[in-house]
Amino acid sequence: LALVALNTVALRVAFPIAATGLALHATDQGWGLPQQVELPEIFSVLTGIIVLNLAIFFQHVLFHAAPTLWRLHRVHHADLDFDVTTGTRFYPIEIFLSMAIKFAVILAFGPPALAVLIFEVVLNAAAMFNHANVRIPSSLERMVRWFIVTPDMHRVHHSVLPGALAYRYLGHLGKEAAAGRVGPIRTALITIGVISLMSLLSMFIKRFRKVPTSASDINAIDAMELNRRLGSNDLVVIDVRNPDEFSSPLGHIENAINLPLPSLAARSHELNAYRKRKIVVVCLSDKRSTQAIQSLRDEGFEDLILLRGGMKEWAANHLPVTIG
Repeated sequence: LALVALNTVALRVAFPIAATGLALHATDQGWGLPQQVELPEIFSVLTGIIVLNLAIFFQHVLFHAAPTLWRLHRVHHADLDFDVTTGTRFYPIEIFLSMAIKFAVILAFGPPALAVLIFEVVLNAAAMFNHANVRIPSSLERMVRWFIVTPDMHRVHHSVLPGALAYRYLGHLGKEAAAGRVGPIRTALITIGVISLMSLLSMFIKRFRKVPTSASDINAIDAMELNRRLGSNDLVVIDVRNPDEFSSPLGHIENAINLPLPSLAARSHELNAYRKRKIVVVCLSDKRSTQAIQSLRDEGFEDLILLRGGMKEWAANHLPVTIG
């Protein structure tokens, strides 16, 4: 328990922003490869949870396979009383490294904050359950272990018997790690390297596209406010989705002008009549709108506004649309 208190205080000092907070900030800044494209929200959340889980999986393999890291991790395995507190017993340096890896994944992949929140809750709940000093009826345990790691299953991982350090569900990688071979180290290091490369790649993509450095560079309006102001003569709505999206069942805002993002720069002259009016830019979410606003700025347009959350937010508020 003393280690838990020490780690909690040390983490707050070393990492003032939590993982979920970083995910919110990364989304706001447009960091991460998924931020460069529009994906269904449920797909983004599920993918984020899977990617974070895989990262922690390979991290765990690395901490068992690399001798230096194992010296840190064996503080966790040195607990002779296998109970729920074992799930919180970690050397502070390991906690720092784990959080740094988690932050790198968030910056590289840009998972939604909801995905990070779900992952953190499930990860901590699973850690408590995995190490719980409880016995599940054998018939039930054999079924449950197909879906989650049960305490009985995890006790094998903490066993002092030769070869038992490998997770029963790690397969070949686990056996290699238990034998002290270099395969798991190489695999884990390659995984971390790819994550770091993707983080840098997303920044290069963003710079190449000349997207504004943050959402704070752009004036934004929410769906309800835009709906109240639609009757104003000083405002025009530009929808930068593709024509098939514009006429899809999701619909579009009444009187919106469809200028798809790929052809926006070439067709920007069609908006010359609206240069003295406020131009609200709309897409499915607001990622393409951000790029569209930068493109229009390059063409000399100034009074540009982004619809926060795009048509997804408009539909979520059950606001009127035109279909077709």
